[in-house]
Amino acid sequence: MIIKVATIFPEMFSTLDIGILGKAKQKGLLDLQIVNIRDYSTDKHKKTDDAPFGGGAGMVMTPQPLHDAITALDGEHKAKRIYLSPKGATLNQETVERLAKEDELLLVCGSYEGIDERIIEMDIDEEISIGDYVLTGGELPAMVLINAVSRYVDGVLGSSESTSEESFVSGLLEYPQYTRPAVFEGMAVPEVLLSGNHAEIAKWRYQKQIEITRQRRDDLYQKILPALEKEKKTDGKKESSMRYKNAIEQLLDEENDETVYLKSDVDESIQAFEQMALIAYDKKLYAILVRKEDYDSGNIENAGLVFEVDEKRQKLDEVTDDNIIFEVFDLYDKMFEEGGY
Repeated sequence: MIIKVATIFPEMFSTLDIGILGKAKQKGLLDLQIVNIRDYSTDKHKKTDDAPFGGGAGMVMTPQPLHDAITALDGEHKAKRIYLSPKGATLNQETVERLAKEDELLLVCGSYEGIDERIIEMDIDEEISIGDYVLTGGELPAMVLINAVSRYVDGVLGSSESTSEESFVSGLLEYPQYTRPAVFEGMAVPEVLLSGNHAEIAKWRYQKQIEITRQRRDDLYQKILPALEKEKKTDGKKESSMRYKNAIEQLLDEENDETVYLKSDVDESIQAFEQMALIAYDKKLYAILVRKEDYDSGNIENAGLVFEVDEKRQKLDEVTDDNIIFEVFDLYDKMFEEGGY
């Protein structure tokens, strides 16, 4: 991704040479081009500001250096041109993700009392603010925008989950995070996070997201409240039939004897299973799976679960019909006795 910046304080952007963004620049994932607006001023003293017409406090950035700098950086107007301004729309996650899809961005940093309005009319596509407060210039807002957008550039972060499981992406604030040691200064990590039960961990995290959002950001909570109410009404139906995806091909591979990792449609958790058998019954295909923790501990008696394999939808539906479960296990026992497995 290419991000160009027009500023009268280019040295401020040296901080982007360190950390994650610095590594992204070194790898060529991020091309940051910072130019000094003063270099384009035709004034012999390289001035970029003047007193406002009509009077008033402060100075206004003059149009000539800005226009020439923008033209030099983006003569064919390929970039999305953004002026960082307190008058702009407030930056949010939706805007960040939208801008991350652009091939090029050109950020214009104003100073003093702002820039000449004619530059906004001629050269700017969009005005963006980072909040309802005033700063001395657009450099810090530009760096905030660069940081937020760059995180969505492929390869900048180590894992795509880093962006998909964080605050604002789902409409909820992020859940609490813990790491080693399990007990620090008498404060213990919640037991569920140490349990290894991914479904329960996902449920705990989701509930914490709702709780924290309700306590700290009622505006966000009110936006998602209708969806939460709808979710409550359907929870019972969801829990009665867990569905899994992303492992159909692995299940159908006769030579596969590895652990199968399935992603739940209900809570997005990842669960590990050992495949026991594939059984054809009543013109349908069923898989008998055992959760890996039961398999590894040797506790596989009565631990098998039956799933209907839907190749067309690339999903597994857990079977809850006792008659089908009985028939499938009965066929499995017969095949086992005959040496089929």
